[in-house]
Amino acid sequence: MFAGSVTLEAAEAVIGYGVLDDLAALVDNNLLRRTTADTARFAMLETIREYATEQLTERGESQLYARRHAEHFLAVAEAANALIVAADAGHEAGYDTLAADRDNLMAGLAYAVDTHDVELEARLVLALRWFWLVRGFAREGGVAFEGAVARTHDADDRLRASVLAGAGTFPYRRGDLPRARQLWEEALALYRALEDRDGIARCIAELGGVATHEGDLEAATAAYLESLPLFEELGQGLRASIALGNLAAIAELGGDHETAAEYGERAVTEQRSLGDLDGLAVSLHNLARVRFSLGERADALKLLDEALTLGERLDYRELIAYALETSAELALDAGQAERAALLLGASTEQFDLIGVEMSGTEREGYDRTLAALTESLGAEQVAALVANGRELDVPDAIREALDRG
Repeated sequence: MFAGSVTLEAAEAVIGYGVLDDLAALVDNNLLRRTTADTARFAMLETIREYATEQLTERGESQLYARRHAEHFLAVAEAANALIVAADAGHEAGYDTLAADRDNLMAGLAYAVDTHDVELEARLVLALRWFWLVRGFAREGGVAFEGAVARTHDADDRLRASVLAGAGTFPYRRGDLPRARQLWEEALALYRALEDRDGIARCIAELGGVATHEGDLEAATAAYLESLPLFEELGQGLRASIALGNLAAIAELGGDHETAAEYGERAVTEQRSLGDLDGLAVSLHNLARVRFSLGERADALKLLDEALTLGERLDYRELIAYALETSAELALDAGQAERAALLLGASTEQFDLIGVEMSGTEREGYDRTLAALTESLGAEQVAALVANGRELDVPDAIREALDRG
């Protein structure tokens, strides 16, 4: 039933009565332990867990408690996700809650799949989407969403559309643009039939991202300019700010640095006012690249440092991976070739770990930087430095990036 560790509150919610005395007795008898990371959580050895599961099965109660467990952690996931998408003071707490209960959440998802409870499965994957994307579990999330897509063909149209729209992000992040387009176009058709303006705007914007990565900057710009006023009319400031950030990125790809800076500043201002920390981290990083392109190195460094610091605070692995690559470009520009090679390695390792493909101006910057380093240091030395960079953990890589000495 419970996986990993559990809080007293969760145990009582699932079991159905106060269990403090029971937990204390189990701890005293070494059948349960308080976790070292958080003494408010309890965990048991796997062998004891298996024995307890067998006892529940023999008593015919395993499905009852498995259902209670899944429903409780669905409520936990949806409450945490509400904090995340609200982009307020509880933003980080939402991510941390999901991280602490990840094992239980995945157990709940497995129960939903095993019992063919499509609605429970869909609601869980939707509640976990941002956690999977921000905390570096894109592979896990992609598999879970594809499963939900396969099993929601006969679901309510609104639920089906939500699953399709959420699923598109994962192939998009790993560079599978045809699959992402297919999912978002199917979601868009459902949202149009439902006359759901918010869903329509979101899918149009997502398809703008596909067009961007396909190199059709005109179509991408048109998509974001179509979705932006819809978001504003609907009071969706967070999504409007993301559209602004994407318009900035498109302008930068097209070499229009001034327009990119204008859109980028608007996105940063909006996200600061909303408290949208993960969106702000992305916009700060993108604006840093724009300022670097304009020759404003000091401003670029300041923005990049804030992005990296915020990325570490949120444990936003994809943002960190991109920012490390940009740091490598700035290091090379400062004549710090060896440091630049280390940072390229650290960035590459993070992209590989989270299962996301580097794209956009960062991909171009990576190729330019690697070519310049190979010419100046030689392929053998660069390969060795990149390999060393791959061995850096995230905190050490960020310290390397922030070291301007």
